[in-house]
Amino acid sequence: MAYLDEIGFCGPIVPKWLGSYESELHHVWEEIFADPPDLVIDVGSAEGYYSVLLGSKLTKSVIYSFDIDPLATRAQRRLVDLHKVGNVIQRKLCDHTVLNQLLEDEDSRGLIICDIEGGEWDLINPVQCRSLLRANCVIEMHERKGVDFGDDLKAMIERFARTHSHEFLEVGKRAAEDYGSVASSLTEADLLTALDEDRNASRGWLVLRKLR
Repeated sequence: MAYLDEIGFCGPIVPKWLGSYESELHHVWEEIFADPPDLVIDVGSAEGYYSVLLGSKLTKSVIYSFDIDPLATRAQRRLVDLHKVGNVIQRKLCDHTVLNQLLEDEDSRGLIICDIEGGEWDLINPVQCRSLLRANCVIEMHERKGVDFGDDLKAMIERFARTHSHEFLEVGKRAAEDYGSVASSLTEADLLTALDEDRNASRGWLVLRKLR
């Protein structure tokens, strides 16, 4: 995937150059490429790593890309232009009203991607937004101050227990030997530094698949 050349405006960019970024999800994207949704809603899309990737791969899908950071949205426009994708629609704020509007068609197959630094607990709430029960979800889960993460994860799974299967993917370590072929000029120590995604409060990804 051709990419931007700035560093640091939306987290570490070198893992995106190397192709190691969030590699725990690679099998999930392959699954989505094989069975495309009609609609993708990417909340917290930053510079568009997933929005533009999915827009270029899923040419018959509509991609709604939400981010409130003006620097990120400006960078995303550049990435959209770089890949010449015409199915990515950029917007700013996503809330329950917006989700209900976008997911109102019961026959439309939707995918939610959510990475909003802890805000997922409030947004991905089917009590407030029943339409979420009709969509598949890939949710980056974060620790909340003063809240046990295990309890949070269990509670999020329980919200969708009747309608979705679930898979939790923990953040894993990267092995330098897996990426030496694309960064052969780096020492092993430098390559490990380059592979560091600076996860901070991120604990992994909850993948929710709608039951057939």
